[in-house]
Amino acid sequence: MADVDGARTTQGVDPATHSRAMLRRQKQVRPMLAADSVSALGDAVFWVGLLVWLLDHKDGTALIALAAVARLGPRALFGAAGGVVADRFDRRTLLVGLDLARALLMAAMVWLVGVGASPALILALVFVTYLLAAPYRPAFTAGIPFVVGERDAAAANALMRSLRQIATFLGPLLGSAVLWLFAPQWAFGVTATTFALSALLLAGIPRLRAALPPTHGRPGAGWSWRRELHEGVDAVLHQRGLAVMMWLIFVFSVARGFELVLLVLVARDRLGMGAQGVGVLNAAIGVGAILAVPLIGRAVGAGRPTAGVVVSLVLTSVPLALLSVMTRPGAACAVLVAVGIGVVIFEVLAVSLVQRLSRLQVLGRVYGIENMMVNGGKLTGSLLGPLLVAVFSLRASLLVAALVVVVSAALAIPGLVRASRIAEARRRELEPIVERLARIELFDGASLLALEGLAGTLRVMKVTSGDAVIIEGDVADSLYIIRSGRLNVSKHGEHVATLGSDDWFGEIGLLQRVPRTATVRSAGEAELWQIHGAEFLAALNESALPPAALLEGVTARLAQLEGVERPPIGAS
Repeated sequence: MADVDGARTTQGVDPATHSRAMLRRQKQVRPMLAADSVSALGDAVFWVGLLVWLLDHKDGTALIALAAVARLGPRALFGAAGGVVADRFDRRTLLVGLDLARALLMAAMVWLVGVGASPALILALVFVTYLLAAPYRPAFTAGIPFVVGERDAAAANALMRSLRQIATFLGPLLGSAVLWLFAPQWAFGVTATTFALSALLLAGIPRLRAALPPTHGRPGAGWSWRRELHEGVDAVLHQRGLAVMMWLIFVFSVARGFELVLLVLVARDRLGMGAQGVGVLNAAIGVGAILAVPLIGRAVGAGRPTAGVVVSLVLTSVPLALLSVMTRPGAACAVLVAVGIGVVIFEVLAVSLVQRLSRLQVLGRVYGIENMMVNGGKLTGSLLGPLLVAVFSLRASLLVAALVVVVSAALAIPGLVRASRIAEARRRELEPIVERLARIELFDGASLLALEGLAGTLRVMKVTSGDAVIIEGDVADSLYIIRSGRLNVSKHGEHVATLGSDDWFGEIGLLQRVPRTATVRSAGEAELWQIHGAEFLAALNESALPPAALLEGVTARLAQLEGVERPPIGAS
């Protein structure tokens, strides 16, 4: 059974019970979850404060558009590079340093606003702040399995998502409270405090310093940024259904970008709440997101992802059209609750479909492209919104935002239906192989996504007695799993071990990037599954930590092989 993250879970286990048990077992995850929550809370407070401060200036609407560029541009342009940074440095040092740097920038903005600094200078600091945020999320997410281990990674991720939804609800409310009581720059002061607290919490988590496993390869001599990017783009363009999903993700994000800049105008000009009222409107979206959390499992398991995607897009677009005719804050908050529900359901279903449609080997790059579509879409909506308001009106802008999403969803339905059918047919075809892989210790803790990726690329091999499957000294390019039969392992001509059904071999050369350390020959007729080395390493990278059975097996085999001495030259 798969949960919303695609990780395998145990039938009949209540997710809430699993989360509570995980919190009891994993003491270090508590400060990590707290750090993420306060950081998200501070970010929400900051955005509300910045919007209100900018509106007090001449050309406030245009300044809000520039603020959206400063906030979204760095992640749209440097999101992929941020992921590389996250994998190249000690994660605890990186996260603590980024939090402290962002806290100092926020403190500097408090002082600069107090002495009358120009919006241009403040927006420049906003750009730097979110440039520092580009590697933060990849490093944080990748660090979770190192803190809790594979067994509890899915529960920790689910709990983190729920806490972030609560922060989405509380952040705008806290921002509005600060603005009603104090000047806007003190919202920046609250954010500086939350970032500093996050740094303090993360500094006390030793497991975040864990070294990356050998499967997380560094770029080698033949590695190329351009080639890697081209492979990801090629996968999106040629894998059926992925291009449709990326377009819908972009359109969905455009609508979210409209909301970033238009809701503050709705609060001030249509609802009479003042600019501070944007915090209340955003909080209503947060309430909807929290209400949607219990629906996530049903949405993913309903078996009709196309319908779920379309419904969620309607939930996020129609309320924007309704805001164009509303003048009562209560009614506006009610329709924005629907937006929050639609946002969460769309994001979960989109991730699920992208996973199903992508090859595991290029999944990281596909996610990088998806991240660019998300932030690029938000940036587009943030720029178009003020432009439409200037040319036409706020009401027309809200109608256009809703119309763009609804029309795009309608046009994408045929392609989406085809893509979901392909994904489901593929899943059923691979199910018997996936079930067999799941029972092998080598893949203990691997997600359903990883197993499906391996099942979709493995090759069945049949060998006869005496056939050499791998030869000592050859280049390591594949992993092998024995489905039936027996094979003998030898080194320097000396017999070392005999392998049988569900045993595996070939992993040492792949993990350590060395030539084959032994020769493996069949002792009779046998059937093997051959898994390309790149796919195997991608599966381990997706799981973040190598399974204990793999590490123990490698250690034992190396010890066994090292005990076999090379015969003297000239010896038979």
